Amino acid sequence: MSTGLERGLQLLEHVAREQRPISFSQINDQLGGISHASLSRLLKQLCELGFLNKDVNSNLYSAGHRMAVFSSVKTAGRAEYLTMRYSYLMEEISRKYELSVILQERVKDRLICINKVQCEMSMRMQDIGFVNENVEEPWLQLMAAYDEGVRTRSFAHFQPEFFELIRKQGYIYDNQQRRPNVRRLGFPLFDSNNEMIGCLGVGGNILELPEETVRDIIGVVINK
Repeated sequence: MSTGLERGLQLLEHVAREQRPISFSQINDQLGGISHASLSRLLKQLCELGFLNKDVNSNLYSAGHRMAVFSSVKTAGRAEYLTMRYSYLMEEISRKYELSVILQERVKDRLICINKVQCEMSMRMQDIGFVNENVEEPWLQLMAAYDEGVRTRSFAHFQPEFFELIRKQGYIYDNQQRRPNVRRLGFPLFDSNNEMIGCLGVGGNILELPEETVRDIIGVVINK
């Protein structure tokens, strides 16, 4: 394998595994063995191709929308279906409640962000292309609630009652359990075979997302 290709793949894997956007200096320190000039060129090329995303305000890097193509089990047309089916609802929720909304596609035991409506006045959420694989995050817990195999492999330390409640409710509500002063809602999305193929996520701080708004959004999504 050529050095350039190997470095590019290492860089993509490294950024995709990060739970938050990462800076140039962090990438350089953690990867090592590459000059600043070479790393700058590589990052620029990967951003131009859509495999990485660089935030224009913070200059932080995250996985781009084309990262999802690396999955060999990606179901053809699934991302397109989810985007077409739920884009209007995402826009409606963001506009009415001034919140950020994300759409995630399930790929094996992970969820990949494939669309986002970012409200300028609301808490910033993950970027398109971000790979969710942290079992402590509500999105993965929601997926596990609807897949016994996933629960067995990665969620043995959770009580069965936790997942039973999620299935009974039809959503997961993270009320500051993971992050202080942050609330997040996750809703499972299904195909015609009743298989969970994605997740709709809404988030905000406790002022942006008060309990009354939480109840409203649950009603809006569940009744769609």
